[in-house]
Amino acid sequence: MQPENITLTNLLQQRSDLAKWVNEILDAVTPFFKKEASRVDLANFTTHYGHAVANMEAFSRLLWGVTPLLAGGQEPAQFSFYLQAIKNGTNPAHAGYWGDIGDDDQRVVEMAVYGLLLALAHRTLLPHFSEQEKTRLWQWLKQSETGRGLVQRRSGPPTRLLHFDGLSFLRFDLRHADGGRGCRTLHDPAPAGRGIRQ
Repeated sequence: MQPENITLTNLLQQRSDLAKWVNEILDAVTPFFKKEASRVDLANFTTHYGHAVANMEAFSRLLWGVTPLLAGGQEPAQFSFYLQAIKNGTNPAHAGYWGDIGDDDQRVVEMAVYGLLLALAHRTLLPHFSEQEKTRLWQWLKQSETGRGLVQRRSGPPTRLLHFDGLSFLRFDLRHADGGRGCRTLHDPAPAGRGIRQ
């Protein structure tokens, strides 16, 4: 089924064309947003990791479009929903908490986009978060360290999960030294006790 509001004739030749296309895709999902939710339910599917995780995945995949928009100076129409969903999903006291990470966990894959979001759009994102909310986000993402270790000890190649886990390490300790453009990575870890900084 093709959403009516997505322009199929868009040739994606200019930056503005791409921004328009991304916004149209995001807008097509807007009817599925629910107030105070941390997930997006797009109906039935056949994933093996359960409905709650699959709905968290559906929300997180939208951020691959939201992130470059924010980095380019644009905010999606439902920016407040994305902000609140992240806050709810990383709050253990909220009904929409995304949960703790286990072995071979799909949520480790989804963490990658949050690392990219913090790396490219932290100046837009983090002013909307209190210190407590930043800490919760950091603590939830930090679980990927444990998830990564669990994956490495299991049989079979862990390539896919470790690839996304490496991306998620972009989240650590955004720097002030280079004007906020850089971030610490897997090979340049944050000092002990440091979390996400604006």
